[in-house]
Amino acid sequence: MAVQCPKCRAENPETSRFCGNCATALRPEEKILFGKTLTLETPFRVLDKGSVFAGKYKILGEIGRGGMGIVLKAEDTKLKRTVALKFLPAELTRSREAKERFIREAQAAAALDHPNICVVHEADECEGQAYIAMAHIEGESLRTRINKGPLNADEALGIAIQVAEGLEEAHKKGIVHRDIKSGNIMVTAAGQAKIMDFGLAKVVGESLITREAKTMGTLAYMSPEQAKGEAVDHRTDIWSLGVVLYEMLTGGLPFGGEQEASLLYSIVHEPHPPMRKIEPKISAGLEQVVEKALVKNPADRYQTMGEFLEDLRAIAEGLKPIRAKVRPFEGRILGMRKVYVYAGLAVLIALATLGIFALFPGRTEALDSIAILPLVNDSGDPSQDYFANSLTDRLIAEFYKVSAVRVASRQSVMAYAKTTKSPAQIARELNVKAIVEASVLKSGNRVRLIARLIDPNRNLQIWGDTFERDYSDILFLQSDLSQAIVSGIKVAVQPKEKALLASARKVNPEAYDLCLQGINLWLSSVEASDYLENELKAIDCFNKAIAIDPNLALAHAWLSHLYWELGINLYMSEEEAYPKAKAAILKALELDETLAEAHLNFAWIKCTLDWDFPGAEKEFLRALELEPGNPYVRFDYSVYLGQLVGKTDEAIARLMSLQKDPAFQKIIPYKLTLFNMAAGRFDEALKAAREAVEMDPTILINNEVLAHAYALKGMHAEAIVQAEKLMTFPGARNDSLVLFEYACIMALSGRREEALKSMEELKALFAQKHIDTSYSLAQFHAALGEKDQAFKHLYDAYQKHSGNMVGLKTNWWLHSLRDDPRFDDLLKKVGFE
Repeated sequence: MAVQCPKCRAENPETSRFCGNCATALRPEEKILFGKTLTLETPFRVLDKGSVFAGKYKILGEIGRGGMGIVLKAEDTKLKRTVALKFLPAELTRSREAKERFIREAQAAAALDHPNICVVHEADECEGQAYIAMAHIEGESLRTRINKGPLNADEALGIAIQVAEGLEEAHKKGIVHRDIKSGNIMVTAAGQAKIMDFGLAKVVGESLITREAKTMGTLAYMSPEQAKGEAVDHRTDIWSLGVVLYEMLTGGLPFGGEQEASLLYSIVHEPHPPMRKIEPKISAGLEQVVEKALVKNPADRYQTMGEFLEDLRAIAEGLKPIRAKVRPFEGRILGMRKVYVYAGLAVLIALATLGIFALFPGRTEALDSIAILPLVNDSGDPSQDYFANSLTDRLIAEFYKVSAVRVASRQSVMAYAKTTKSPAQIARELNVKAIVEASVLKSGNRVRLIARLIDPNRNLQIWGDTFERDYSDILFLQSDLSQAIVSGIKVAVQPKEKALLASARKVNPEAYDLCLQGINLWLSSVEASDYLENELKAIDCFNKAIAIDPNLALAHAWLSHLYWELGINLYMSEEEAYPKAKAAILKALELDETLAEAHLNFAWIKCTLDWDFPGAEKEFLRALELEPGNPYVRFDYSVYLGQLVGKTDEAIARLMSLQKDPAFQKIIPYKLTLFNMAAGRFDEALKAAREAVEMDPTILINNEVLAHAYALKGMHAEAIVQAEKLMTFPGARNDSLVLFEYACIMALSGRREEALKSMEELKALFAQKHIDTSYSLAQFHAALGEKDQAFKHLYDAYQKHSGNMVGLKTNWWLHSLRDDPRFDDLLKKVGFE
C-alpha cells in the first residue's frame, strides 16, 4: 500500500521511511535515531499556549516539529521580543549524543554574526529540557515558497547569493552546516534569506560523534561523500546549495528514488536531469553553474563558497560564469549536432598540432616567480592571527630551497593582508608570475589549509586543494603544499632540492606553537616602538618551547638569532648575549644541519664572537646552498662583503640582484650608502643617501645615513642640520644608536661641545645596560681627530674581544686612522690580514 507524504502529497512505497520527492519522514509517529526506531514518548512537560517557560518565555503557539526538535513561538517577557524556542523531543533527552548535537547547534550558530544567518540568543537547559532561543523570522520557508511553483531566475539567484554569503561567513569560521535544504532557509516578506538549523553543523577540526558521522542530513540534499558516510568538508554545503538552486529553478529535486537506498544510489552514481529540459528558459550559463556545484567528485566541484559566489554574481549581472564554462556541445552547426562537428574539428586540430610540434618543438613557460599571500585566519579569532602570520613565513621559507623560483619576501607580501586588489594587480606590483592564496584553521589538534594556485596573467586557477593533518604533522602539511605548488608552476627542481622539500618530521604541537608565537613577536617588532619588549617576550617563548621539546631545532636557531641581535644592537652586553647565542646555534645545527637560518646565524656569530672570517664565509655559502632563493641570506651576505671584509663591488652586485623585490627596493639606497662610505666613495654615498631620503623621509635610518654622508663629504653645515633633525624623531634622545651617530656627526663637523655632551648621555645609557663603550669611544675620538685616544680605546676593545671590532676594516668613522701602522697591526690581530 502506498504511503502519502504529509508535506508534498507524493505517493511512496510502503517500505519507504522518507519521501522520494522531498525527503520528509513518512511516519510522524516514529523517530529514527541512529538506525533505531523509537516510539515517541510524552514530553517532560506540555507547554500550552499562555504558559511560561524558564521564567521568561510566554508560549504563543507551535511553529513546527522535526526529527531533531520541536519549535514553539514565544515572547521573551523580559526583553520584550518574539523568539522561536527549539526543544529536544523527549525521547532524545536521554541520548548524550543527541544533546551534544543540540548544544553544538547553538554554539555553532551563536558564533556567527551575519544578516543571512538566524541569530541565536540563548542556549540552556531548564526543567530537564534542553532548549535554544533564537530570533523569530516572519516569513515562509523556501520549501513552502517552492511548493507554489518554480522561482524565476532573478529571484532564485537573489536567494542563492544570500545563502552563499551566509555560508561563506560560516566556512571562514570553520563551520560546515551539513544540512542545507529548502526547509532550512526562511525568506522574509522583504526577500531576505535566513539560514536556519545548524543542528548538524560540524565545527572543522572537532571530532564527530561516531554514529553521527555516517549519513546525517536530509537525504535528498546530501552530497555523494555525505551519502557514502565519508568525511565531509565545506564542499558538502556547496553541493547542497546546488540542489536548492536546482529545486528553486525547476520546482523539483535533481535526485529521487522510490526508497531510501535508491535515492542514495542516485545521488552517488546517477546523473541528474538537465535543468533546461525541464525549464527551457533557464540560461545555459546558469545551468552550468548549478552543474559545477553538483559535480560528484568534491575535487572537481567549486572549491570554496567564494568561488561559487563569483559565478552566481556574474550570472546575476548578466555576465558569463568565471569558474564554470558553458558547455560547447549544445545545438547544431549546418544541421549537424555540435558534438560531432567539434569531434571532427578536434581530430583535424590534433593532426595539425602534431605537425606543428614536429616542425617547431616548444615548451610551456615555467612560472618561475611566485608570491604566497598572507594566510587568512579562518578561525575568526584574532588571537589566532599569530598562527596564520608565522605559518605564512614558514611556507615562504619552503620555497627558498628551490633555486629555479624566485619567491616574494614575507616583508613584501604582508602589505597585501586583507587586500581587495586582484591577483593580476598584485602580481604586477610584486613582479611575479604566480600567486598562492590560502587560509588556515587550527582547531583542536587539527590544522587545515585551503589553498589555490593562480596564474594571474591568464586569470586562471591552476589548482585548488585542501590540506589537513594533525598539528604534530604540520611540517608534512607544509611540505605537501610546497610540493604541490612547485609541481603546478612547472619549474625544474634538482634532486637535492626535492629531498629538502620532502624532508619533514613530527613536532610537539605545544612546543611548535610556542615557537610560532615567538617568530610572530619578532616579525611584528621590526617596526614596533616596543622592539626590545617584543624581543624579550619572543625569547621567553623559545625558551618555553625548548623546555617542552629540547630537540626543536627551529626554536634553538631563533633563540640564537635574538641573543645575537640584542648584543649587536647594544641592548644587551656582549658578555651576556654572544655566549648564549653561540650555545643555542651549536645545538640547533646539531639537531638539524639543513636549517639554513641556523647557518646564517652561525656566520654572524663566527664574525662577532670568534673573528673567524673564513669560517663565517663558509657558513654564509652553506646557507645559500640550502636556500638559494632566500633574499635575507643573500642580503646578509652582501652586508658581510660590503661592511666587514671590504669587497664593495661584489657586495653591490649581490645587493642589486634583490631589486625586483619591493621590500628590498626601499633598503637598497640605504645599504648602497653604507657600502660606499665603507669604501671611501663619498660622492656615491651622498647620492645614494639622498635617494634613500627621497624614497621615504619618515624612516630614521635613511636620515641617519644622509647626515653621515654630509659629514664625511665635508658638508658640515648640511650635516649639522640633518643631525638636529634626527633628534626630533620619537624616542631619539633615549636611543643609544641615535645618540652615538649624533655625537660622531657633531664631532666630525667641529661641534665639539655638543658632541661631548651627547657622548656623556650615551655613556650613562651604556652604563645602565652594562655595555662596554670602548669601540664606540674609539670611533668618537677618531671623529674628533684625536688619534691616540682612538687607538687607546681600539686596543682596549681588542683586549676585551669586542664583537664590534669586526667592523674595523670598513668603519667610516675610523677613516682618519687608516694610514697609521697601528691600524694595520689591529687588522692583523682581528684576523683581516
